[in-house]
Amino acid sequence: MIKLCRYIAGALVVLSVCCCVLAGCAATDRQMRLRSQLSMAEREAYEIKATLDRLEVLVERKRLEEALDIVSDRYRDQQGRDRDALMRYLQRMFSQYKYINISRGDYFQQFTDDSYREARVFERFSVVAEPYSPTLYTLRIDGYVEIYLSKENGGWKIVRWGQFYPARDKGGLPERVVIQPGR
Repeated sequence: MIKLCRYIAGALVVLSVCCCVLAGCAATDRQMRLRSQLSMAEREAYEIKATLDRLEVLVERKRLEEALDIVSDRYRDQQGRDRDALMRYLQRMFSQYKYINISRGDYFQQFTDDSYREARVFERFSVVAEPYSPTLYTLRIDGYVEIYLSKENGGWKIVRWGQFYPARDKGGLPERVVIQPGR
């Protein structure tokens, strides 16, 4: 009889421990989902920044094919260029300029949907390029750019790119943005 009582008491202890663990797992699962949603936004924001950092390096090194891997087939810019026209423009630029130096500064980012598959980036952007020929001028571009990106085939691709004038366009920068300091 004593053995039976010890066996039942032990079973009750094991059962109560299992119930506590399962109740804790349910709360932990809920917390994990909330954390994963938050970390998903942070993870995607980091990937977008890394994609733009990579693009900067590829253009400075004149690595056209790799740079175009970051550009979507649906690409359009303010000048109306599609991806093929952008490729021709970059080929011409790479052939006419010895070096291209890109500087990026203030960086503002927002996701345009709740699934974190589309994003909009505003960034201070400067380019200085020295020509091979003395008949060409040194290229100097300075201002803000607005970049739309989309998650395609597991990576971020640029869908649209254009100049942005914070004081004139849409009343300045959007209200809900993730602000990250420039490099």
